[in-house]
Amino acid sequence: MPAPFTRQSVSERALARVGTTVQGKYRIDRLLGIGGTAAVYAATHRNGHRVAIKFLLDHLLDDSDMYHLFSREAYVANRVGHPGAVQVLDDDEDIDGCVFLIMPLIEGETLRARWERSNKKLPLAEVGVLIADLLDVLATAHAKGVVHRDIKPENLFVNTAAQVRVLDFGIARRAGTESTLTMTGRFIGTPAFMPPEQALGNRAGIGPHSDLWAVGATMFALLSGETVHLAEHSGAQLAAAATQHARSIAKVLPDLPPSIVQFIDKALQFEALDRWPSALCMREALCLALEESLGEKCDPIASRVRERIIAEFTAKAAAEAASGDVTELEPAPDLRSGPARRTPRAETPRTPRAETPRGGPSPDLPPDSVGVTALEGSDPRAREVGSGRRNVTNGATLDTGDNGSGPHAADGDVHPVVHDTGSGRSNRGIVSPRVEPLNAEDAVVGRRRGWLVTAATWAVLIGLAGLTGAGAMRKCGGIGDGTGLTASLGGAIASTDPAAQAALEAGLQLWKNASSKAARKKFAEAAQRDPGLAAAHLYFVAASDWFDHDARSHFADAQPLRGRLSAAQVGLLDALEPSMAEPPDYDLTARRLDELTKQFPKEWTLWTLRGSHDVHTRNPDHLLTIADRIPGAIGFLFRARAELHRGNLAAARTALDSCTREAPYGAVDCLISRARLESNEGACEQSALSAKKLITVDHESPDGYTSLARAEFGLTHRTSAVRAVLEEKWARVSEASRELERQRDEFFLAVLDGNFQGAYVALDGWEKAAFKSVDSSQRARPFLTRLDLDLELGRTEVAQQVARSFIEASPTWLRHDYYDQAMETTRAMYRTGLIDHAAFLQRRTADEASEIARGGVFASAGIRWLALYVETIVTPEDAELAVANRPQGAPVLDAESREVNVDAQIGRAYLLAGQVDTAIAELTRATKTCQFWKSIDGVQAHAFYGDALAKKGQKAEACNEYAFVLERWGKEPRSRSANAARESAIRLGCPGVSNIRPGHEGTGVIK
Repeated sequence: MPAPFTRQSVSERALARVGTTVQGKYRIDRLLGIGGTAAVYAATHRNGHRVAIKFLLDHLLDDSDMYHLFSREAYVANRVGHPGAVQVLDDDEDIDGCVFLIMPLIEGETLRARWERSNKKLPLAEVGVLIADLLDVLATAHAKGVVHRDIKPENLFVNTAAQVRVLDFGIARRAGTESTLTMTGRFIGTPAFMPPEQALGNRAGIGPHSDLWAVGATMFALLSGETVHLAEHSGAQLAAAATQHARSIAKVLPDLPPSIVQFIDKALQFEALDRWPSALCMREALCLALEESLGEKCDPIASRVRERIIAEFTAKAAAEAASGDVTELEPAPDLRSGPARRTPRAETPRTPRAETPRGGPSPDLPPDSVGVTALEGSDPRAREVGSGRRNVTNGATLDTGDNGSGPHAADGDVHPVVHDTGSGRSNRGIVSPRVEPLNAEDAVVGRRRGWLVTAATWAVLIGLAGLTGAGAMRKCGGIGDGTGLTASLGGAIASTDPAAQAALEAGLQLWKNASSKAARKKFAEAAQRDPGLAAAHLYFVAASDWFDHDARSHFADAQPLRGRLSAAQVGLLDALEPSMAEPPDYDLTARRLDELTKQFPKEWTLWTLRGSHDVHTRNPDHLLTIADRIPGAIGFLFRARAELHRGNLAAARTALDSCTREAPYGAVDCLISRARLESNEGACEQSALSAKKLITVDHESPDGYTSLARAEFGLTHRTSAVRAVLEEKWARVSEASRELERQRDEFFLAVLDGNFQGAYVALDGWEKAAFKSVDSSQRARPFLTRLDLDLELGRTEVAQQVARSFIEASPTWLRHDYYDQAMETTRAMYRTGLIDHAAFLQRRTADEASEIARGGVFASAGIRWLALYVETIVTPEDAELAVANRPQGAPVLDAESREVNVDAQIGRAYLLAGQVDTAIAELTRATKTCQFWKSIDGVQAHAFYGDALAKKGQKAEACNEYAFVLERWGKEPRSRSANAARESAIRLGCPGVSNIRPGHEGTGVIK
């Protein structure tokens, strides 16, 4: 039987070990601290290597639960395999029967100690950088199926290299495992930092999201000096954690930047599914919030914080050396004889070492335990155990610390304090951890490999594993709808490649967060990593705005893999099939989706695809009913588009605001929509702000810079300023598309500058780059743009040759949802004079019947009217017919889609038809837009607007419009618009206009 516990205090018994030797090779140098379950010492190996040794307090050796917990800590910490998780180098039992762990000796202090030295409030930048380190560790731990369950300032250690080390994985457990200690009535964790599911004792509900709540609570305390729930004792705090929603940190710190408030509040949501979906996602979102709050990138913030912390440690060490301050504790003389020897325990047999190799996977992870805390590594003086109050509530023993005014818990385990030279791991603000695949023994609830845990309470484990930079951050949005991503994958066969499965899950989250382009990239990545991952191919198609060549390829790849899909996914694949046919039957796809949504009403991907059909066919009433069924930011996006189709701009803006609030670090599609809407409406300053927000959310994507370039032109009308922004855009475009994007943009800029020679050079490059694409729409655009430019410059014969080349080449191109070869052929032939008016009317009638039968985007009467009536106008009679056939009711195009070319052409139609007032309304919008794209139409719009204003007798305003045209194109003698503007200006008597046409000098002249 073990020796009985003596009356000596725990401190005295711990001090008695100083000066002794453990197993003949470790000399105990000093006591570093004592906690509720262990004492930690600095020790020196006989080879001179210094380590920390952690002994389970001897009076707990007879507690089988605590003994098991302590001995298993080594396997949990080593399992994480992250430099920020302090590893256990060895574990053994001394000759007196006391078990111990050997750990690295790390110099530094706990985050609690640092917080207390700073009057219980740390700077935002410091908290952000150190919490980012913590989230990096947790991302890896969660990917290995390990949940810490006791994240708090005491368990976070800041070393002298200003890096965070996560301590005390003693009560961590593997997801999906039952704990033995939870059945003994012990209390798990620390009330002040405990999420609701843990406070309620819901073992099955504890997962990675529980750690993320604790991270939010830690930030709350470090910044505000208070805990989330204020209470007089830990029992009351436990009750509050279990039953009350967290208060917003804004109530304690009203001046805290909104982005940080939003970040912390989301982490502290009562429902697990409303929190951040993963540690990695949360880390990237934190980086963005810091950048927005502090006005600089994460890297310089992190560098400055780390430099300051290192300087503090360096100064402290120098001061101690200069003063000769001795921090080591000498044990009391009367205890030199050493601790009382114990006989080996007999009551609880130990697992033979051979059954659990050190560092490898264990049959089960450590069970739950009493909440434990840390003593500061910088304070070598041991605390007396029992200094905190101990309360008993509902049979649970609670370790307590202070009175709830700050981070606290009971005196608990101290940690290896240390010498740590650093891992060499990058501390860059947005570097993501490497996620290792799990072994076969690590399988969790229905999944044999990979990081995904499919238990119902784990809707998302690592939603964005494998992503880096803000590209990952932008994918972090709310998922508090009760329909987690796993609902979209239920029944499907998962990938055996964890990275592929992670990419698939990330894509679903992105799609839900209204970031469709990024979602497609992740689905493509998943399919590339694992070509047999059927769901990745399927969702690539479903998330596509149109069914281009890539979408059709993925659809074909998914067909032979249908046996690996769930029932809902097979239905989705079959529903898409009519849209892939030639000719496509989009209406049949819609009807099949209607049936599927009845069968699977909670499957949000089905509702999303059905909503996309309504967007393309301009069916706002049905789209609104769909939007209410779709969770996440994408539901608000659909509501916004429905309101835009109805012409309700105020309601659309409200929905877009809701979208960005739902996914504050995502919602890229909503931000793009807002920037475009503001640009088209001429609100250039607001559009610039939206574009900058988009860049902040997704600075690796070109979309934000595209929007900013448009706004920049509207604000300055200087192509040099626009080009500077476009340089940033081009750097972010994929290599495959970069040359096409650059040449197209250079063309529009050259046209705006009146540099038509340069425009033709860029057009040649654009056409060459477009022909590397199999996309028929990409190939058609430079052809048709060249035709427009030739007609503007009076080069009718050249335009006819371009039209003939287009007619000859285009039938061999692949079909595209937004491009119709027959309709574009009719337009090109009529506008260049290759067919007469009678032949044109005959062809248009046939084209219209074909488009109505085709459905899809051309099922919209407004889009058909634009394509068949407005864009084909040559004579005033054509314009009168177009005006007479304009669809009534909803807008022809919504305010987001009506770019300058649409407004310009509609305005011209009304002007030629003699309806000047309507023409002015349309052309006002065209000339006030903040766009440089479609620059031929853009400059022509000013000429048309000048003519309309002149007809209304508004001479000064008309002269201004003519001056704009002449400023842009006045040097080119063959420009029809410039010549007409000059003649009109002379007739009006506009000042400063010469009746002499330009010669053939200057770079803008076509010779």
